[in-house]
Amino acid sequence: MLEPEDGVLVFSPYFPTYPANIARRGARMVLSSLRAARAFRPDLDDVRRFLDEDPSPKGIFLNSPHNPTGGVTTEDDLRGLADLIRGRDVAVFSDEPYDCMVWGGRHQSLLAQPGMLDQAVAAYTFSKSFSMSGWRLGYAVSSPQTVKVFDLLTNTALSCVPSFTQLAGAAALQHGREYRDGRMQEFHRKVMLLVAGLNTVDGVSCLTPGGTFYVFPSVAAICNRNAITSHGLAMYLLEGADDTLGVACLGGECFGEAGGGFLRLSCAQPDDRLTAAVSFLADATTRRDRIAAYLGTHPEYRLAIPYDVAIS
Repeated sequence: MLEPEDGVLVFSPYFPTYPANIARRGARMVLSSLRAARAFRPDLDDVRRFLDEDPSPKGIFLNSPHNPTGGVTTEDDLRGLADLIRGRDVAVFSDEPYDCMVWGGRHQSLLAQPGMLDQAVAAYTFSKSFSMSGWRLGYAVSSPQTVKVFDLLTNTALSCVPSFTQLAGAAALQHGREYRDGRMQEFHRKVMLLVAGLNTVDGVSCLTPGGTFYVFPSVAAICNRNAITSHGLAMYLLEGADDTLGVACLGGECFGEAGGGFLRLSCAQPDDRLTAAVSFLADATTRRDRIAAYLGTHPEYRLAIPYDVAIS
């Protein structure tokens, strides 16, 4: 779908594999920042500018529910996006692995909009919905013409997904939906638990995600206070805040420059660990001498320009 120098619009923060997939076709990545003030929903004005001003607009990467922010694209957003690209030589890769993790209403796909089956590919996985992460089983939905090309590419590159993995996926679809729905309710409860805890921590502001099992709190105030990047803060929490304990999370800039000032935390842990992680973070971020000492040995994490707290 892409040729060298074609433009591809990506909403940032973004999943880290997107740039490599675009670069291997020689295409260009064009960024549109997602904002907490908009609940991390895509800005259609940026889409319109991309289509009107880019010399060769050919692709859009869409991810909803969104990793890492938990933002959810609404049906109105999708209708507007479809109206902008319908009939144009523009393809949308709609990354939808968290389709069963929408915490308000139901999942909406761009494919449901008129004409979009011919212009979009939606990707799904058993990893999240059915907790089959180690099986690496997923599937794509698109027009018959596109799927035929996928079939050819997959056959020559991968041969096929192992038969027992395919049987496991079929069993999950036929018999595992009650289990899946129970797991999704449990993840929703854990998300709410973690959001509530994080919002009690001084210097942390966390929106309730619309989907996924991630939370994406702003820690810009803490970072500015200690002159440490959010990635540096994540590394400090893991290896510098205590001699025996640590919290594993990711700095928002791991997902692109627009993620600076945020952390991404997963809720896929027991409740007591989530609660302990919040308590650890609350205490660790007050140890300014320890943060300063960590920066002394890791100067690459010094924050040169303060984050805009209002944007975060």
